[in-house]
Amino acid sequence: VGASGTVINVAVLYASQEFLLRGIADFHMRLNFSIAIAITCATISNFYWNRRLTWRDRRHQVHHSALFLFAKYVMAAGLAIVVQSLLTKWLSLYMHYLLANLVAIALASLFSFVANDRMTFRRRRAALGYLFGLGGDHIPRNGDELVYAHIARLTAASGHWLPLVSSFDFMRNTKPPVLFWQAMVAGDWGAHWTLLRLRLPSIAYTWATALMVGLLTWKILRSERAGDSVGAAGATPDRPAGHAVSMGAIAAIVFLSFFTTYRYGRPYMTSAPETFWLFGIFFAMAWSPARLMASRWQFPLLAGLALGIGSLYKSFAMVVPVGFGLALCYQSVGAGQAPWKIFRRGVFTDGLKVAAICALGLALFSLWF
Repeated sequence: VGASGTVINVAVLYASQEFLLRGIADFHMRLNFSIAIAITCATISNFYWNRRLTWRDRRHQVHHSALFLFAKYVMAAGLAIVVQSLLTKWLSLYMHYLLANLVAIALASLFSFVANDRMTFRRRRAALGYLFGLGGDHIPRNGDELVYAHIARLTAASGHWLPLVSSFDFMRNTKPPVLFWQAMVAGDWGAHWTLLRLRLPSIAYTWATALMVGLLTWKILRSERAGDSVGAAGATPDRPAGHAVSMGAIAAIVFLSFFTTYRYGRPYMTSAPETFWLFGIFFAMAWSPARLMASRWQFPLLAGLALGIGSLYKSFAMVVPVGFGLALCYQSVGAGQAPWKIFRRGVFTDGLKVAAICALGLALFSLWF
């Protein structure tokens, strides 16, 4: 498309200069008009063919009129012309001006392509919409976020990790300190205290959990037909390659659209950190259950630490559902050995592992006292 635009530019320039505008006696004045007509024709042609060919896969994603897109395209082309002019003048100091112009044209074309790819024909970005207004104070939120920011800011001003400081005599904080410490570190102890920095860690936790959800869905779909003839990327006779990847992405999007995202409007204060650490335990088990659950101390140690960190974000009560879930997982792994029977081989060892994980989580939680 760029090459055709160059041909059109040269042809229209020649035709205008030699035939169409012969009535203008002044050569330089005629050349200015000829250049303007040539650039206009080449720009219109490039826009038409770029829309039909280069970015045709995005035509259903760009919801703007052709006139609006053309205005953005002209803006990008104008920026490319400025880039080309400046580069030509700068490079001509070190090489012949014709060679400098060719190099500048190549670099300006690359600039124009990137500008149109990112600006004119850009895809809609869900992530940008998700982060819209992240630093503002008018987004839907729970009032507890204000208390969270208040305690974190006053504690940071004291210069100490503990005790947590608050000027609200009528409100007693009952949460562990890690959530407030997170805000203190994110705000650089008050040096860069903004709502954007306050909320970014929870967004990172939420996206990390969504990634685990997507990976787990992908793994389940890849392995559910292990007995069938499976080709590349999980392809089966009735399932195209890439199906598992697509479903994993959908699972992550559903997670982002559900409880963890929209609880209290947006959960910048609650849910995201402890969800990540507690779900991470079961994600690790589901990702590699045989290797991890058979370990004597590696998995109990890591799971206990994750449980303790999650509890330090929320409450020691998190030990109860996690312990119950771990017991269910160990029972299901031993299903071939008469599950739920107290004398099943290995049930005592598995019970000790679950108890050790819960005890380690409680021990880590109690350190802050």
